[in-house]
Amino acid sequence: MKGGARIARVLAPLIGIVIAGTVFFHHVEGWSWIDSYFFTVITLSTVGYGNLVPQTVVGQIGTTVFIFVGL
Repeated sequence: MKGGARIARVLAPLIGIVIAGTVFFHHVEGWSWIDSYFFTVITLSTVGYGNLVPQTVVGQIGTTVFIFVGL
């Protein structure tokens, strides 16, 4: 397997998870696209600044599922 294909195998799922999380939080929490993206990356990286917190039950449950999928 060539280097580019190997990198794509790693990056494709990561990009998919980031896109899915961004879309999920945008629609469920009603956040802007940039806030949804920011929360997704901060949650996946385990930094967790705490300035954005899901307020809905669906958002809270979705976040816990998202964390496990992102691991």
